[in-house]
Amino acid sequence: MRGFSTIELLVALMLLSTMLIAAVLLSLGAPLVLRSAREHYEALALAEAALAREEHRPFAAIAPYSTTTSEGYLLTLESLLLPDETTKRLTARVSWQGAGATRRASTLTTYVANYQEPGDYPCDVLARGKWDPPTSVTWSLTPGDLLPADWAGGPVLADRMAATREHLALSSTVTALDNAPSFFLFSLTDGEPTYRFALPVSSTTAAVADVALTSRHAYVA
Repeated sequence: MRGFSTIELLVALMLLSTMLIAAVLLSLGAPLVLRSAREHYEALALAEAALAREEHRPFAAIAPYSTTTSEGYLLTLESLLLPDETTKRLTARVSWQGAGATRRASTLTTYVANYQEPGDYPCDVLARGKWDPPTSVTWSLTPGDLLPADWAGGPVLADRMAATREHLALSSTVTALDNAPSFFLFSLTDGEPTYRFALPVSSTTAAVADVALTSRHAYVA
């Protein structure tokens, strides 16, 4: 009966040694991985709780910087007032001494708005910039105002309107003349409407029920 050769024995010993080393490393590394995951979870929970407390404070009472220590974790809280003066960015950073003398850290960030006292920015839903006081502007659908000075289509009563950032459309259900224009298109440049053209929608009066605009098309019903 043939026995094992020297090479076969060496290969078997090598495989057995590799398996034993892997098992030892796994048994030694698993506790470190579990410890690291637990520490990271505790750090995030600490940061979330700290941010939640700050969010419930009065806006003016949120301190720009603070540090606390809890069970080996160093918590640093920083608040930065943004240029709009109604929003603060809160950053919570938790650091601790991890396994193997490694310093670890986790960071969370949130934003807090001063909704109780919006200050000088009540019109800005994004809480940035400063809007000038609104002004009222009135135009009339008459020759020399919205319509060309040489307009000869008779009086126009506009009762439907649609607008985009680039265009303004007006329609009329009442015209003085049959087949008179009842759809009017204007371009908007710096908020000022400029007459482009007018079209008759029907040969009868009371022709337009509604008007709508998209960025490239106008619709009349």
